[in-house]
Amino acid sequence: MPNVSKGSKYKKKYTEKDVASTLNTIKNGVSKEQAAKLYGVPRATIQFRLSNKFTKASPGPSPILTASDEDTLVKWIMANFTVMFTFSASGKRLPPAILNSVPEEWGMGLSENGWMDEG
Repeated sequence: MPNVSKGSKYKKKYTEKDVASTLNTIKNGVSKEQAAKLYGVPRATIQFRLSNKFTKASPGPSPILTASDEDTLVKWIMANFTVMFTFSASGKRLPPAILNSVPEEWGMGLSENGWMDEG
């Protein structure tokens, strides 16, 4: 653990790019100590990154939609937003053209109370 005076926060003096460069340099035959000094990355960080214990995690839960599914959803919403809002605000049911344009895998139109049914 780095020495940090009481009341102050630790700030890394290296970036993920520095770590990646250090690891790449080590793979090309340079010693861990030399590569760590060259890029200013602590030797302990390099040791840990090279160990089996390190796994790079992304913050938050895994996405449910793929990027392609998300793009499809955005395009559909943008194309139908005005019509959907107008019909739902007026208390009318959605027109068949919108109901039929929803991809089956979205599960739309299958509500128990029939609010998505043709009216």
